Amino acid sequence: MNFQVTNSTAEIATNARALFQPGWIGSLRLPNPIVMALRNLVQGLAPELTKRNIRIATATVSTLVLPDSPEAAGAADTLWTLATAADAPWEIIYPAA
Repeated sequence: MNFQVTNSTAEIATNARALFQPGWIGSLRLPNPIVMALRNLVQGLAPELTKRNIRIATATVSTLVLPDSPEAAGAADTLWTLATAADAPWEIIYPAA
């Protein structure tokens, strides 16, 4: 990964996207270590922060989402539920497996 400071917004965006791309080893798809670390951090902090009325969560959209598609509406509804429901889980995945 390249983290050099540049004047190109496209280069910065490309480098940022690379942080969150899953990797492949043979036919096994592995999540990016940064994404795994973020998920683990949220999982560990959520129970303690919930006791203090602070909510944190992760949301994963694991499908292609095009503008004005049923997937876009479903992903938006899922994120809205996560943001507004007092009893929402610390992790939510759309579409549900």
